[in-house]
Amino acid sequence: MVWIGVCATAMLEQSRMLQGRPADLSWLEVYVFCGTVFGYHFTHPDKLYRILAWLMVIPAGLGYWFTSLPWWVMLPPALGWVAYYGFEKNGKTGLRSGIWAKPIAVGITWAWVTVVLPLYPDNPATYLFLFLERTLFIIALALAYDLSDAEYDRAQGFGTLALTMGKRQTFRLIYCCLAASGIMAFAQGYSMGHTLAIGLTLLWAALWLPWILSKPSWHAWHKPLIDGVMVFWCLSVLVFECFGWRSVW
Repeated sequence: MVWIGVCATAMLEQSRMLQGRPADLSWLEVYVFCGTVFGYHFTHPDKLYRILAWLMVIPAGLGYWFTSLPWWVMLPPALGWVAYYGFEKNGKTGLRSGIWAKPIAVGITWAWVTVVLPLYPDNPATYLFLFLERTLFIIALALAYDLSDAEYDRAQGFGTLALTMGKRQTFRLIYCCLAASGIMAFAQGYSMGHTLAIGLTLLWAALWLPWILSKPSWHAWHKPLIDGVMVFWCLSVLVFECFGWRSVW
């Protein structure tokens, strides 16, 4: 349950590393970790998961209250989350119901949380391509989620790109998003170490996602393993920095 919060926090720290900022454990991390766990589990069919998710509101609220960021910077992700579910528990009236709107909304919201929040008040022009890179990367993972949930979504009457396009075409779109994410990373002008870390991670993701989703017996582990790409990405950047390749280009 907490894994998704770990992934969000890892991506937040990765943004700091890519922009040359030191790692920081603050109330923002508390807000992002707890808010992400809540957002992904507050309607979970398991009652215990729902209770634990709602308990996360307390530390998330404290994180929001004590962080130094202005409220208008913190507001867009919350609005995106509300728009995603459409004010209904079943989520069939919000952006979640749109086959294109769903992955795009997820990508932009994650990019805002893991790029804009940790880098504020930097000039947005200095991390524009990072924001686009992150958005495209998360869209690729969201499409992989849709493939994993295809049977459930069909049973619940949700329309998704995975159901509309089919598995083969959806994977082609995933590969396009990963490739475009790599182009955005190159355009951002990272060091050679950072560029290699991102490129190798995107290549690995292109091989890892179809391999994982080809194993029906692993269905319960599909989503944690898909999300694990985010942690791997953060660790790869960290490893390249530890080897002193951060400043080489």
